This record gives sequence, C-alpha cells and structure tokens, in this order.
Amino acid sequence: MLTLDPTAPLRNPAAALHTLTENAYKTARDKGWPSHAGDGIPVALLLIHDEISESEEAVSRSAYVGELADVVVRCLDLAACVDADLWYAALTELLHGESPQQATPGLLAILAPAPCSSAMLPSVRLHLHVSRLARLFRRTPEHTDEMPPTFFMELALLVRLAARTIMQSGEDPDTVILDVMHANTFRAARHGGKRI
Repeated sequence: MLTLDPTAPLRNPAAALHTLTENAYKTARDKGWPSHAGDGIPVALLLIHDEISESEEAVSRSAYVGELADVVVRCLDLAACVDADLWYAALTELLHGESPQQATPGLLAILAPAPCSSAMLPSVRLHLHVSRLARLFRRTPEHTDEMPPTFFMELALLVRLAARTIMQSGEDPDTVILDVMHANTFRAARHGGKRI
C-alpha cells in the first residue's frame, strides 16, 4: 500500500505530491488504463467532470469524499501523462511562500487554501476549473503536444479545491486519497466506468 512519510509534506510538499502523481500514473498504466496524452486530454477532462458529478450524486459522506478523491487521482494521472515537470513546477509555484507550519498537518491540507467566501457550491467551482482546463486545451495550437504552464496551474488549483472540500467534509484528504489510490491497484481495467 502506498504511504507517505508523515514529515515529507512539511519538508517538501511539492515533492510529496509529485510522488503521488507518479504513483497515480503507474497504477493507471499497470492496469492498462488508456493514456490521456495528446488527443486523450478531452477524455481525461470529461472523466474529471464525471467524477465531480458523481460526488454531487453521492448518498453518503464517505461516497462524496471518495468521489472527490477520484477527482484528485484523475488530475494526478493527467498531469503525469501530459508533462510531469511542468506539473511539479506548478505545484512548487502554488506552494511558494506558504507556511506549512500554519496549516493543518498533512500533504493535501498544506495545499488546500483557506475556505472560499464564494457563494458557489464546491462542485460548481470544481466544474469551473475543469472548464478552464478545457478552454486552455482548446486554445493550444494543434501542432504542439505541449500544454501551457497555466494549464498545470489550473490543474493544481483544481486539486487544491478538491482537497479543501474533502477537509470541509470532516475527512483527512491524505487518508482518503491514499485509500482510493490503494483501492485502484485492485480494480479491473476500466475507463470511464466501462471495463475494457
């Protein structure tokens, strides 16, 4: 089972998230789940939207936070498929100047921002971030396989919001996401809910 050294997030949270990213990617590839690189980016964004929608339909708190954890795992896999180095740079930039000592202990608690004062429901804000990612993808020239750095910052902000929403539900994001990642290692080959 994937575990993290509990002091690692305090020492280098971006590196700890990078480790999670590599593990999400490795599990997806080991399971034979399709890569999201290239033309697969729209499919990956659709699947992230779907996970957010599934969280809205959840009938229990545990199912709700589990679906939010799925959002994070799909984001991590997408980041690794597209450009792990730009993902790491976005995480480092997002975390630059943050004081881990003032945050709730835990990797994703460090990444999670203070609660938003917006009247929008968390799921609406999550969908908004995915829509921004889709717009960035659409505006990327067709002749390039590289996504702009803003794509990765938006992806990091999506992970940040999902982690905060898990925390606001009274759960530890690290635990929930690690549990989902562990469960994924036992799942059959699936893509978008379909066995392949």
